[in-house]
Amino acid sequence: AEYMGLAKPLRIGYLLNSQFFPLSIANRRAVIEAAEALRRAGHEVFEITLPSLEEMTVTYFALMTGDKLRFYKEALSGEPFLEEYHQIVGMAELPKVFRSILARLAPLLGEHRGAKMLKATGEKTAHELLSWSSKMRQLQDDFIDFWNSQRLDIIIFPGLGLPAIPHGASRELLLSLCYTFCFNLLGNPAAAIPVTRVRPGEDRYDDPIHNDRYTLKAKAAMVGTVGLPVGVQVVGRQFEDELVLNLSLIHI
Repeated sequence: AEYMGLAKPLRIGYLLNSQFFPLSIANRRAVIEAAEALRRAGHEVFEITLPSLEEMTVTYFALMTGDKLRFYKEALSGEPFLEEYHQIVGMAELPKVFRSILARLAPLLGEHRGAKMLKATGEKTAHELLSWSSKMRQLQDDFIDFWNSQRLDIIIFPGLGLPAIPHGASRELLLSLCYTFCFNLLGNPAAAIPVTRVRPGEDRYDDPIHNDRYTLKAKAAMVGTVGLPVGVQVVGRQFEDELVLNLSLIHI
């Protein structure tokens, strides 16, 4: 029986939500439809939870901004950052004393997610970078242990927290990409697959957990999204890119 060629049924987990950035109605439906298609194809499909997604996102930004984005600036060779990156650039360059003050004030204004980002981002000492790197390695090990404990072959993950959003809106909605940032951190292969489009009545955003600026921006970004594409990610173990591609092409 083949493995990478998909001759045998696979064990496939699917993630329907994260409390860090709850999915829109359409994004949640896209995951369900992809899971149902795989179940019809004969695979064993079941829902999973991944409580460390918030931790992965925060760790990713902590490491990304640890040198105040100097690495990225050098790679750009003098070109400016796109406007959509201005928020993370601002966080990276914010002086430590102001960052500390804002991180304490933010929760008082209901900005708990923003406070976590403020605490994590910005320039770091060598010791702090080593600590965050150690955290990344622990998250990678924990994810491998989770994968093995569930005997997973593939995970179906949301593509983003929202469907396609207006140009420029991602500047204020970076956290909606937390579903992709985690695999930048973990190093797993992931294919982005279109599944459906936003249906009438799905052009709204409901967040039962948060009521902060990210929620307000998400609600605004959902207006007028009927007909826009929604996708999922097909995620595999490290170095199993072939399986990810074959499953994506054949069954979804």
